[in-house]
Amino acid sequence: MDRKTFNARDTIFRAGDQSNCAFLIVVGAVEARLPNGRNKRLGPGEIFGEMGLIDSRPRSATVVASDYTVCATYSEAELLEAIRTRPDEAIAFIRALIARLRDANEGH
Repeated sequence: MDRKTFNARDTIFRAGDQSNCAFLIVVGAVEARLPNGRNKRLGPGEIFGEMGLIDSRPRSATVVASDYTVCATYSEAELLEAIRTRPDEAIAFIRALIARLRDANEGH
């Protein structure tokens, strides 16, 4: 797991980019610009970029730092290792996926 820092208004990734890591926000906040035109603000403790990491598809949203932001990053191998050996981290990823699914089903 590495750490990456972003300044306010830095684009972290764009929709259509190749997925190579997931991000856990340690400090700061980001705005996910979703394909349906909605925006979602995420803050400390929240995860983004995990869907493409799991299904190997391109990014589905553009994510921009709202503030100075520090993120821990997880590669696919690190995510799979966390699922196998660190259940608390794995549960955080599973919760993030469930929240994304619920939001999609409820049209938020």
